Amino acid sequence: ESFKVFPNPATNFVSLEFPSAVFTSVQLIDISGNVLLEKKVEANTSHLAFNLGKYPPGFYWFAAKSKQGKTASAKMIKQ
Repeated sequence: ESFKVFPNPATNFVSLEFPSAVFTSVQLIDISGNVLLEKKVEANTSHLAFNLGKYPPGFYWFAAKSKQGKTASAKMIKQ
């Protein structure tokens, strides 16, 4: 499974869209591998929004964990 991150690049707010409700949590990770935040994904959730205003411009990853323990990731740029 995969998910979409938009807009990309982003300034303050970014949304994640899940094609199906298979993910249980999402992490925001910086270029150094530090987990900056983690959100639990409620059942039947197809969208999540993140406020990135407090983070400096740069490259980030979102990593989503599935119910089966697999991880999907997506890169994004914060301007």
